[in-house]
Formats: sequence, C-alpha cells, structure tokens
Amino acid sequence: MRRGGLAMLMLGLITGCDARPAAPADASAPSLNLLRNPSFEDETSTAWFDFHERNPKQWGAMGISEQRAHTGERSALLTLDSDGLTERARVLGVVQEISGVACPERLSGWYFVEGWERGAEKQYLQVVVIAYGGETPEGMTNYQVARTLAGVTSNPLPTLKNRRFAIGGPPEPVQGAWVFFEFGLASLFEDKWGLVPGEDASLRVFFEVRYDDRRPGDPPARARVWFDDLRLGSPPSGG
Repeated sequence: MRRGGLAMLMLGLITGCDARPAAPADASAPSLNLLRNPSFEDETSTAWFDFHERNPKQWGAMGISEQRAHTGERSALLTLDSDGLTERARVLGVVQEISGVACPERLSGWYFVEGWERGAEKQYLQVVVIAYGGETPEGMTNYQVARTLAGVTSNPLPTLKNRRFAIGGPPEPVQGAWVFFEFGLASLFEDKWGLVPGEDASLRVFFEVRYDDRRPGDPPARARVWFDDLRLGSPPSGG
C-alpha cells in the first residue's frame, strides 16, 4: 500500500474552499477521536468552520443548535433552503482539518433529518474527505473521497475528476430519528485511488447537506439536518 497525500486544496466552483492552517492531531492512541469538539458542546471552540463568508453564493452558514442532540445538549444544524437563490448548487456543511497523522481507519457519526423537501434530483447528504500535501495522484493538486449518506443512487458529480464517490444510504433520508453512519476511510481511499494519505498530508473533513444542478422551475429544496457525535478514528461498530 502506498501512503501519501496531496498539495494545496482547491475545491473550485462547487465548494469554494481555500487554505486554512491545520491543527496537529495527537494520535497517541489508535482509538482516539481526532476531531476536536466532536459533539459541539464546547461553545468556545473554533474547531468547526464553514465557507459561507468566502463563498456566500454557494455556501450556507452552519449553526449550533440546542433543539436536538444525540448526546449532550448541542449539535450542528444545517438548514438548506433554496428560496430566493438562483445558483444551481448550494452546500451546507461543517468542516474540520487535521494534520500530522496517517489517514485513520474509520469515520462515523450521527445525523437527524427533518423537513426534507426535494427540490433537485441531486439533493443529498454526504461526507467528503480531501487530502492535500505530500504525494499526489499524477496531475492533481488534491484527491478526495465522498461517501453519500442519503438522497442519491449514483455519482452526483461525475465531471469532478479529483473526487471519487461511494454511494450509500437510502434514496430518501429517514426523517425524525437519529441515524448512525460508519465507514472505513483508509480503505475507501485505497479502493478509490490506490493511495492512502500519510502523516505528511492534511485531511479536510466535510459533513454536508447539499443540492446540485437545480434548475429554474424546480420546486423548493429544503431540509434541516443535525450532525452530532462525529468521530474520526476507530469507533466501535454500531456507535
């Protein structure tokens, strides 16, 4: 197995990402959760961010909610609403970046969906992990894996060459209940790229609800999605 990573991240028009310093991670224990403030309980933490201020046309702002929580009192709230918007794509997400460790084996968490109204064929929940810094696939400055959680049954962005998808979850999300998700992250990179990010790479992790290719005349696209108890490490299966 080769281990490497990728150079500086440019997500382009779809996500509008730019550079952000990565916080070194402490990987002294293999089961350690590498995500900071994974349950959104620390009101002073700046570990999570979004790209709303940098790309407001396509990115909505994240929120912290006390309305629902899988554990504790808070969770991340993403409110998708196409009213008054003309862009074909809209992304709501919480983002965190780590560095200084090889790609962890597992990624997991919980989400809760309410008020789902499909306004585009490509309206879905997903996790995206982007590797940059270190070794790269030939001709690319970063490489990405995406694992859909609900909403689509095929690759929603087939022209995005540096992102490879694993399709999972139901065609329509379960509503009104907390849903657990878990998948092998290192194995997904290996399967899709033949390359697993090493300690010389940084990983940027996105938990998203979004739509793409929404057309004029399509019905409104709406959803409220909460994420909580997110984990990047080696969680026990089943949460």
